[in-house]
Amino acid sequence: MVKRKDATTGITVSDMRSKKEAWELRARIEEPLKDERTGKVLDDALVYKDETGKLSNLTSESLLVYQSGALGEEETEIKWPEDQGILVNIPANASASSYQTKIYWDLASTPD
Repeated sequence: MVKRKDATTGITVSDMRSKKEAWELRARIEEPLKDERTGKVLDDALVYKDETGKLSNLTSESLLVYQSGALGEEETEIKWPEDQGILVNIPANASASSYQTKIYWDLASTPD
């Protein structure tokens, strides 16, 4: 499991709605990590590790990664400890290379 190099990496959500309500942030990918040069794919390498230590693979299914409080703030900074949040779980068969993918973030209001 690869920890983040920079502990200051995070996401800031600005909520400019006049009536602040709860919201949730979800993450998904359409394709696994891939080396564009060789075409090698690392299936199930991107994971989300929650505060209890549970690991969930990032897939094309939207995965809950954060929920705001009942009365959302105008600006919320989301930072996970270096060993939580979205991480890379390098499989044993991986070769040294440059892999990439896109993470899509879904932000939605949640009912009370």
